[in-house]
Amino acid sequence: MSMILRSRCCRLLGTLAVALSMDVAAGQRAPSRHASPGFHWPETLADIQTADKLPVEPLAAFLDELRPKDAPPLRIGEFRFAPMGDPSICLAATVDSSGRQIYFSVAVVCPDLRTTGSFQMTILPSAPPHLLGAELADLDGDGALDLLAKELAGGYQDSQTLPIYWYSVFRVKNSVPRDVSADHQKFYGQRSLLPWLEFFSSLLGPADSKPNGMAVEARAEASFLRAKYDRRIAGKLRAGFEDALEWGNSDDPRLQMLAVETFIDIATPDATAELRKLGKARDRAVSEAATAGLRARAEPRP
Repeated sequence: MSMILRSRCCRLLGTLAVALSMDVAAGQRAPSRHASPGFHWPETLADIQTADKLPVEPLAAFLDELRPKDAPPLRIGEFRFAPMGDPSICLAATVDSSGRQIYFSVAVVCPDLRTTGSFQMTILPSAPPHLLGAELADLDGDGALDLLAKELAGGYQDSQTLPIYWYSVFRVKNSVPRDVSADHQKFYGQRSLLPWLEFFSSLLGPADSKPNGMAVEARAEASFLRAKYDRRIAGKLRAGFEDALEWGNSDDPRLQMLAVETFIDIATPDATAELRKLGKARDRAVSEAATAGLRARAEPRP
């Protein structure tokens, strides 16, 4: 597979994850399965210290037992057991199913409280590089760790990938990680997104300057993330619509993809109309992402 095609495929997969993340777990959740871990599942904080030293092989075998039968095997990068809410201790592991050892997802495995000996596994999109010690954080100060999943604003573009990330906050409830980002405005305002966007914008120069090349895309990605914050965290549901109109009319597929993701996020008839237009885009990745977004919008939500 060529580098250009591979980067487009990774970009499309990321966009499809956004489009299909309308279910409660915002990821791919396997049905609850009865499984034997083959190791002692930690029950206390002291147990975690031992469990975190386990070899990868029994963990991989356990995840293989939990995955749907038609899904490819998962390769584990790094892992941690952690108190993640309800139930108390879950497993978080960076995983790859492509065989390339590029870990674009985090698997969260928790005991199923409803059935003894059963477990729930949820696969959440989260871009590399990973450091689980920093991606598991106690944002509420209650001793339970949240998972900070991140996605590239402009998708994976090989050597041209810009390190501009959106963070989503997940808290385990009833054995399944739920997106609770909207409850953590302070996290975005003081610790992650907004300070970084201000710093990044200062590097790009004044807003009325005329950047070109990658600087255009960098400024667009920063604007895209700011509007995403306004929609998802600050409650301004149409934020970014005008920018997305401009990106959608661009000849740059990277900007068009930002438009697709913005219109997917805005549940209004005019956003749906713009997605239909982008479904006819010349760039195949853009048209397929827009079509997938329309399809997900038309399907009844669980």
